[in-house]
Amino acid sequence: MKYTDGIKYLADETSSYWLLDAIFSHETKQFLSNPNLREFQIWHLRVENNSGVLICEWDTNKQFAIRNSQFAV
Repeated sequence: MKYTDGIKYLADETSSYWLLDAIFSHETKQFLSNPNLREFQIWHLRVENNSGVLICEWDTNKQFAIRNSQFAV
């Protein structure tokens, strides 16, 4: 995964290194064996009532991975 200046800025400004860890944990050889995910990925974090869903798409509305998480507020 490319760690761009924009990714660093987001993590620094929001202290969301945990989010990068969650995303990077999916960047496995098996995950990246899908040619649609090698160059571009769309990640969404949807949070409601201290529970979150992290979703990876390779194109709009084409989900590849979903991860449910609990968050402390």
